[in-house]
Amino acid sequence: MKTPKLLFALFLVIALAACAGGRGSMPNPQPVSNVVHIDSAELVLLTSFPPQVRLLVTGNLPSPCHGFESDVAPTDDRNQIHVSVRAEVLSGPMCAAVLEPFEEGIAIPMDGAAAGTYSVWLNGELVGEFSYP
Repeated sequence: MKTPKLLFALFLVIALAACAGGRGSMPNPQPVSNVVHIDSAELVLLTSFPPQVRLLVTGNLPSPCHGFESDVAPTDDRNQIHVSVRAEVLSGPMCAAVLEPFEEGIAIPMDGAAAGTYSVWLNGELVGEFSYP
């Protein structure tokens, strides 16, 4: 009755081989997206002196482990103001795979700007125009 011992040994070898090879065969984690899903964007002109301009953006971040980041480029020669928004990872790899809603106000700096009509672009899309001052 050497068959049960042989079967046990064979089973043990297969189990150990499966465990040893398991680390290398695990799928790679999906790359983390930095895309912000924008639902709405609105220009707001505050009646102060000097006038203040804000861009209100609402949408969703890829997960609760992301933070909202924005950059406002200086006004170009066509009076266009380009704003870019993105999501930045805040914590480690363990995170719930759910969207995280956000509402952010981005200040549009107008210090020293000449009087005129300006257009605001968000991630390459025209949001609107305003007259300053």
